[in-house]
Amino acid sequence: MHAETELEFEALRAVCGRYVRSSLGREELAQVAPLSDRGAIENALIDAAEAIEYLRATTQPQPAARGSAIRVRFEGVADPGSSLARLRIEGVTLEPNEIFELARLLDLAAEARSILLAAREKYPRLAA
Repeated sequence: MHAETELEFEALRAVCGRYVRSSLGREELAQVAPLSDRGAIENALIDAAEAIEYLRATTQPQPAARGSAIRVRFEGVADPGSSLARLRIEGVTLEPNEIFELARLLDLAAEARSILLAAREKYPRLAA
């Protein structure tokens, strides 16, 4: 807890939260905690640096080529938590709109994965 206070971690989380566009992202951000292992911290910083580089590249003009950085968007994705919880109950069926939202989420995830795999030569950590 001392590290969270010293780092003003909740204030930092609030700043990061301004950039989160989905309920899934907000849930993920809520799980983030300070690290104490130096190796884990260094790896996280390398991951973050690559992600920042990728995001910057998405805002710059690029030639239309395989592996170009393309903005991945998840705005407006419905939270699948309740639908997934219901699927764990034997005999329960989902409403058509719930099935549609789950299919949409899977499509977006597959598209994001495809985009990042295409850019793996330049952004290997994001593609991993």
